[in-house]
Amino acid sequence: MPPIVACALPRVAVIIPCRNEVNFIRGCVESVVANDYPKDHLEVLIIDGMSDDGTWPIVCDLARQFTIVKAMRNEKKSAAAALNLGIRKTTAEIICRVDAHARIAPDYLRLCITAMKESGGDNVGGAMETLPSRHTPMARAIAAVMSHPFGVGNSKFRTRATRPLFTDTVFGGCYRREIFDRVGLFNEKLLRTQDLEFNQRLRRAGGTVFLEPAIKSYYYACSDIRSFCRHNFRDGMWSVLPFIYCDGAPVRWRHLTAAAYLAFVVCSAICGIWLPWAKTALVAILYLYLATNVLSSIHAAQQSRDHRTALVMPLVFAARHLAYGFGSFWGLATVISRGLSFRKASQMKVSRLGGGQFRRSGTVMTKRVFDIAISLALLCILLPVLAFVALAIKYASPGTILYKGQRVGRGGVPFCILKFRTMIPNAEALGGASTPNDDPRVTNIGRVLRRYKLDELPQLFNVLKGEMSLVGPRPEVISEVELYTPAERKLLMLRPGMTDWASIRFRNEGQILAGSAEPHRTYCEKIRPAKMRLGLQYAENHSLLTDLRILFATAKALLHIRGNDGPFEFKAN
Repeated sequence: MPPIVACALPRVAVIIPCRNEVNFIRGCVESVVANDYPKDHLEVLIIDGMSDDGTWPIVCDLARQFTIVKAMRNEKKSAAAALNLGIRKTTAEIICRVDAHARIAPDYLRLCITAMKESGGDNVGGAMETLPSRHTPMARAIAAVMSHPFGVGNSKFRTRATRPLFTDTVFGGCYRREIFDRVGLFNEKLLRTQDLEFNQRLRRAGGTVFLEPAIKSYYYACSDIRSFCRHNFRDGMWSVLPFIYCDGAPVRWRHLTAAAYLAFVVCSAICGIWLPWAKTALVAILYLYLATNVLSSIHAAQQSRDHRTALVMPLVFAARHLAYGFGSFWGLATVISRGLSFRKASQMKVSRLGGGQFRRSGTVMTKRVFDIAISLALLCILLPVLAFVALAIKYASPGTILYKGQRVGRGGVPFCILKFRTMIPNAEALGGASTPNDDPRVTNIGRVLRRYKLDELPQLFNVLKGEMSLVGPRPEVISEVELYTPAERKLLMLRPGMTDWASIRFRNEGQILAGSAEPHRTYCEKIRPAKMRLGLQYAENHSLLTDLRILFATAKALLHIRGNDGPFEFKAN
């Protein structure tokens, strides 16, 4: 290994937020000081959140013991506030976050800087190994569960990634200082998930997050089932609560799986009172979970080479999922309650505050809460349909199940829209963006999905992530948005939606375009002007009541419901 040339290395500031970490803070700081990074290029900022368990005297002792260690107090107590305080206090070129409950390998900082230079990543981190905080079977089982995909999903830094890759977030991480000037500091309203939310903003601004498995850190998990459940309940809450405090909350599929499973169980149990098939579905999903739990427990015990933990592992997996799921529901209830309170406050104060901005904020909050509640409920109810459609696509035609396309969202920010794939692979390279019913690129199963709009169902996940809304102007590709007139660009002030008045009026768009020699030109002449007009009308007059009318009209149109006066017709005003 070549010698480290200190003058060629950037200055690094390691920020350690802590609160009531009397059992872990000394080991954490000593692991940082023991790193092989040159000490004249390193400073360690321990920022204590007003601990009351004896942590602060240890922090002061560490500051006296090591000249590179500085101790600070954080009256706001939260980790995000501690990080922001440390960032403001240091002038180092690289900011590294280390949790007080963790320890880092002796070469951690050096490898982070090397990986940052080689990958060009703006935030670099490594693999986190979860260790038991006590030598008991329960503590070892908890540590194993928090390192297994059945326990933490596709969280790459937890499940021992085997190769370097760009990802959505990393544990702790080393940040280039200039990115804080570009995307702002950590959101101090978030008691948890502040790093995931920051990394989401970083990636939206064109930055990257890089995971290098050779970079090692060690995290000490809870040691007893009670504290483990309490910790997971809070994690579940904070998988949903960010919807209150930030725009486009950092939600991933792994964060919603436990809540979706619980919702499906509850819905099946209720529907089973009247529907026999719901009872069958409930029994099947419970047996499937039990089998998966047992097999995962055996696999996790083999991975940890501790077969004695296999007996308690199913209990720990179940505790993890139930506590996290119930926490998510509690967070959702809080979001709904906060949204209703905000709506009531806006109605009471709008005249006194003079305006528009408060009213718009209340409307946005209420609409977001409505989107979360309805989309989560629909995903739970339609879970069997989603599974059946996915299997049908998989076995009916070659290619992926989902289509992922670039669309333009609110504020002109691109996002990846999700649909069930209805066309042959590489269809975009073989034809235009407009698709008539007789388009040869559409598969047989795709024609059925398009007829009943089933291909749009995965967009419920876009709604949960905050990229779309249930109701709003349909998202367009980048090339179409570039042609918007100044007036039409008002549509970008809203989240794009799964449905709107134009979607209902032109629900047979494929039939209109069928037989045309130039489908896209026909679309621009016959459909686009009316779509723009209806979209701008919605942008000027949208409300929750309008959204409800559009959702009911969409349901009627899809179900071909006829009223007393003949076929159903919508009214856009």
